[in-house]
Amino acid sequence: LVAFFMKGIGPSMRDLGLIMIPCGAASMVTGALFGEIFGWGEAAEAFVGEQVKPLMEPLWFDPILKAHHPIIFGIESGVVAFFVITLIFGGIHLNLGVILDVIKRIRMKQSPLFPVLCLWFYSGFLFWLMYLVVKGGLYPDPKLYGWMCLPLLIVFAEGVKEKRHESIEAGTSGAMEVVIWILGGLIEVLDVFSRFLSNTISYGRILAMALAHICLMVLTILIAYMLAGIGLIGPILFVLVIIAGNIVVIGLEVFLVTIQDLRLHFYEFFTKFYEGEGKPFRKIKSEGKRVVLRFR
Repeated sequence: LVAFFMKGIGPSMRDLGLIMIPCGAASMVTGALFGEIFGWGEAAEAFVGEQVKPLMEPLWFDPILKAHHPIIFGIESGVVAFFVITLIFGGIHLNLGVILDVIKRIRMKQSPLFPVLCLWFYSGFLFWLMYLVVKGGLYPDPKLYGWMCLPLLIVFAEGVKEKRHESIEAGTSGAMEVVIWILGGLIEVLDVFSRFLSNTISYGRILAMALAHICLMVLTILIAYMLAGIGLIGPILFVLVIIAGNIVVIGLEVFLVTIQDLRLHFYEFFTKFYEGEGKPFRKIKSEGKRVVLRFR
């Protein structure tokens, strides 16, 4: 409602309102999936007490409690299930970025070998990581490790080849140069492995934001019930704390979620394909001279 009102204030407020409308719609959808309306949910009932009755049942599950049935891949813990879901979304997001890199290289008539090898490796690595989180152990089939190691071996060979080419151009040779070639290949392999590991785990910050939201809302409701028993003004304080708490939490989460969202896009997504090169954009404008005619 605030977003619709902001659309009529001015151009800048209109743009902000257009952003807030889908954000508000997404919040309502996720609130329905996790069974929370302005803090009232199963988590508040579990931590505050039975006096807090959920306003609706979760359409899916509560992110912080154990579900009554398996949520995904046989997982009943809401926290673990939510983390696995963030890994899935992160994997899709990262794969999309690498696919865009493949398309960019083909359009620029460059070799798409490296991003293709990354896709090859990451398809197995994501499966291995999710198995580790869900089952709590390493995947037993050695074929998966062979699937992941083969593209890394090609990356190693390409790294050695590149360092060797640099040595030939520089006119240097010797045993030390061979060591530098091998180190160059190893650095490329470690870079691919560590980058995709850190990028994937980084999407776990979505889980952290969800847990922080639940904790803040539970704290707000707890304080409201503590003040509710203060004589005649207790009910008034209860309502004021609930309203003020929701406003403060929404304001904090606007900044926190925006910052984390921008970070995931800038560091995890755009770095897969974007390069700050090319020609700067210049607006096309007609060249002319202004002539002033004065009549006496």
